[in-house]
Amino acid sequence: MANKFIEFLLKPYGIILLSSLASFLAWAFPDFGVLRKGFSPTEPHFTSYFIVLSWYATLFATSYVGFKMGQTIQANPRIAKFTAINDNHNDLIFYSLFTLAFIGFIATYLKIIPNLSPSEIVHAIATGNANLLKKTLYNDYSLGFVSLRYLTSAVAAIALYQWICGKRGLGHFLLLTSSLIMLLLTIVISSRLMFIMFLLTVVYLVVHQSIKNKNFVNIKAITAFIICFSILTILNYSRNINFYSSIGLNNPLVANFAEILSYLGAPFQGAISAVDHFNNLCLGSFLSSPSASHLTNIEPLLSTNSALLELCLSGDWFNMIAMLLVIMVAGSIMGHIHQYRASYLNLIYALLLYCCSELWRIYLFDRGIVMTITIGIVCSISIAVITQLFFNALIDKQHQIGTHINNHT
Repeated sequence: MANKFIEFLLKPYGIILLSSLASFLAWAFPDFGVLRKGFSPTEPHFTSYFIVLSWYATLFATSYVGFKMGQTIQANPRIAKFTAINDNHNDLIFYSLFTLAFIGFIATYLKIIPNLSPSEIVHAIATGNANLLKKTLYNDYSLGFVSLRYLTSAVAAIALYQWICGKRGLGHFLLLTSSLIMLLLTIVISSRLMFIMFLLTVVYLVVHQSIKNKNFVNIKAITAFIICFSILTILNYSRNINFYSSIGLNNPLVANFAEILSYLGAPFQGAISAVDHFNNLCLGSFLSSPSASHLTNIEPLLSTNSALLELCLSGDWFNMIAMLLVIMVAGSIMGHIHQYRASYLNLIYALLLYCCSELWRIYLFDRGIVMTITIGIVCSISIAVITQLFFNALIDKQHQIGTHINNHT
């Protein structure tokens, strides 16, 4: 029963339902006069509740229809063979991904080190000023090799998944260790959400492969939750502890809980406020404002405050139609890829699943991180498949030549 529930949550419509519910619960959770939620909750009208609920239901239905459409397209056995994760013949895909991620990781720190020495980097992380690294990176930022750092989440997820499936040896241990180190050092600079993306990928790969273990949900899930919460607490401490100390939250655990509340709850406040002001104010005055913080009662520091709010601020209904179409197409792709098990294509599924999990907060499908990871995965698979086909053709040619010579002797 529990496994079925987890499988449901790892589908696009399931994770949309879960994330939307979590946002509402965080919005409704009291701050007890101590916790910083990042917004002042308002008492919405019943109509506002109904419209927001209808919006989330539309996202759920659109992704569901798309997913079922994708499942009607049967999986290709040849594609399954050439993209199997646990087939040693396909290790070139992993090596290609690792190489691209390593290039991005090195390029990122090469951009930072001229402005911050290694000792200053360590000091910034240890003293809760890790945001200084991000500011340094994005100073005069441009697309390039540094964007490849986002691939560290996919590489680390594959390496850990292979280890879970029993792949051992010194070589793989070194790859796993280096992948996790690259991921953690990238998360400190870029975003903690990369860590969530990494976890979501590993969980999907493990569950989708149907690793049977009666205690998986009970013991391992609880253990994984404690470990993940601890890592997120450390990451939050490294970037925001000075801010929370300034408002009187000196306990890292309490500060991390407050960060989770603001992260989850603010988007629901944004959605409710968008509907409230859409109904009560004239369309022009609402949409003319470049920032909705004064209307939503959300702190200006919180910038991703509901995809619905972003749509309302855009003032273009075509964007809503386009968004729903993209969600349906993404759902269709996921429905087809879901038929492959332990495949590198599942990385694309996990990436789109993560985009769906963030729909209550932000529209990610057209963001650079998604484009970079998608292109990196497709290029790595293409390089490996073309190389394998080339060598197979070369071996067949040599075999034919050998057979021809034998026939004439």
